[in-house]
Amino acid sequence: MTLPWLLFSLIIPPAFAALIWFLARGKKVDPSVIIVLNGLMPGSGLAAVDRPILEVALCVLMGQIGLLVVRGPDIGQLAVFGVVAACWALLYTPWNPLTAQGLPKTTGKPAGGAPDPHTHPVTAPSTDPRDTVGGMANLEQQTESDTPTEGYSVAVRCTECGADVPVPVLQHAARCSFCGSHHLVVGHDDLLQVTIPSKITDTQSLREAVLDHLRYRHYLKLYERFVAPLERQATEVGPTGAMAVRADVEAASTAAESAVSLKADAFRAKIEKTLEIRDSQHFLAPYYHSMGTLFQAAFGRDPRTQDKRLLFTMASLEGALSAQDGIELPPMGKLSYLKTLVSAAQLEAEVRVLLPNNDADTLKNAYGELDRKQLDRSIQTIKLGSSFAEEVRAVVWRPWWTAEFQAAATTESLLIDGASGSVAGPAPFIDSKTFQDLPETARAPGAALHFQPMECPTCGHEFRYEIDAVLHFCINCHRLFDAHGEGKTEIDYDHGTPIPEDAVDLVPFWRFPLQLMTGNGTIITDLRYLKDGIDGKMDQIGDETQQRQDFLWVPAIRCINTRLMTSAFNRLFFHVTSNPPRPIRGRYPLDEKPTPWPVCLKEGEVRHFAPLYLANAFGRRDIARVNVHHVGPWLFDAKLLSSGRLTYLPIPRPVTETFRAYVGRYRGDALAAAQGG
Repeated sequence: MTLPWLLFSLIIPPAFAALIWFLARGKKVDPSVIIVLNGLMPGSGLAAVDRPILEVALCVLMGQIGLLVVRGPDIGQLAVFGVVAACWALLYTPWNPLTAQGLPKTTGKPAGGAPDPHTHPVTAPSTDPRDTVGGMANLEQQTESDTPTEGYSVAVRCTECGADVPVPVLQHAARCSFCGSHHLVVGHDDLLQVTIPSKITDTQSLREAVLDHLRYRHYLKLYERFVAPLERQATEVGPTGAMAVRADVEAASTAAESAVSLKADAFRAKIEKTLEIRDSQHFLAPYYHSMGTLFQAAFGRDPRTQDKRLLFTMASLEGALSAQDGIELPPMGKLSYLKTLVSAAQLEAEVRVLLPNNDADTLKNAYGELDRKQLDRSIQTIKLGSSFAEEVRAVVWRPWWTAEFQAAATTESLLIDGASGSVAGPAPFIDSKTFQDLPETARAPGAALHFQPMECPTCGHEFRYEIDAVLHFCINCHRLFDAHGEGKTEIDYDHGTPIPEDAVDLVPFWRFPLQLMTGNGTIITDLRYLKDGIDGKMDQIGDETQQRQDFLWVPAIRCINTRLMTSAFNRLFFHVTSNPPRPIRGRYPLDEKPTPWPVCLKEGEVRHFAPLYLANAFGRRDIARVNVHHVGPWLFDAKLLSSGRLTYLPIPRPVTETFRAYVGRYRGDALAAAQGG
């Protein structure tokens, strides 16, 4: 072995891996490039996908051993080590045969947001999701692992035909299924007053609910006596230790369960003859209900490498709390499973209610300590910073019944849930003087969602049907409007300089001049200063460096679920910071035909979580010497002092390709269509 070959074998593999890591840091590398790199120089492909340093070192060591064993540039012998290294890299690409990861397949068929064929002409489906009537989330979709937030629905009176239209509470556009008209939905910023339709409407339905409860209680008693012992004997441990089912006992258990069910039916028929509802009371109890998005930055360590990490993530939250504490009633729970709610203004004049005696701000107790809710479990968390953006808040008037009955010489009082038509338990003592009339605020027009015409107030052109858009773009006159209770207000915006790309998406961003006030009062306007100073020392740019004025670009989009939304936000952050935009003041010229993505986040909620979004700005070197006492005041307790201005930026299609078909909040009909339902 020659001396140059020895030096080449020892120095070049680790040096090349370090060079590839530096060049590919924060960038997406094509899978074929990863495989080729690792095959030519073991370890470099793993470094390109940011694998742990120990794994990269092992692969580099394998390459060094191969070079030393061959003792010279023998291509035939080196190919063996190259193939092994290439297969190693293959495991971290979408072509991994062990995981069968692949790109999502789409057929281009609009789902969920497609127009009704009875009211709109149906044309050939477009492969561009922006061309479908439903906005950005109307391509065929695959089921995601996390459950998207759909929200409950509220009945809103159509201004065209007068029909009640069920509108999911988080949507900002709706279509009347009776007359086919499209509407903007406004009123989300107000405290909504809604009620759950009651399944129990009279004494007869109340009597049926009590009978069903008594039958079920008797059934459980018989089941425990005759069926449960057989169920416990139906399985036994075999000679090999496996659980085996005894067919004879299982058949006996099934027969016994059928007999018990018949006896319970007979008991219900018998008790029905003597059941007497002696006293009943119908009333409504108020609950505060809230839905929103929790944005979070997490500081911790990678469980494998113990490297410090700083991550940004988000999740949807739903919380409910009793608005009164005079009577102990069961908790509300989630509303997402319920049928359409109606405005409290539609309640009968004689309805009796328990008045709220807690403020709506007590809703924060329903979520617990947000700084202890860890959303990302991929790291060992040291400290969390959280910001909750509430999207809708409501007073839900839930129907309850109390019933005192006598049957078979037994007298009981039960509390019945009017929403489900089932017994909740023994009835608490409620003084009839406690009940009051429904407050006038619950019947106020501003306490409910309502419709506005879906048309531009300047040129009269109809807005695109985008269910998640909080601002509405007119594709005719290129103006942007905010719809609210008093009408529509024009919003100023800018647009980005065109880029030399064949395919781009016009993505909305809120552009903030960086004016970050940290927890200790320091004002930061320079991203370099923010990144270098988080560990308390300016060892990269120096203490004497004057701060420049940087800008923070925060996407104003939503995705079908928060996991995809987190990925999209982080991906857009790295693209914009590595390719600083050059905005053009004012709206698009009239001779252009822009089709921007919908604006789904308002400036106020974005400004509150923007400091946490800056967690994406820090690399491993920036936080290598950071401790919990640094990251809290410097970032998690910081506030953005500047106001944002909306800007549509052209983003290359390769950047948005992984999530562009999923922009817009999830809707159940879209997923049903994707699954062939």
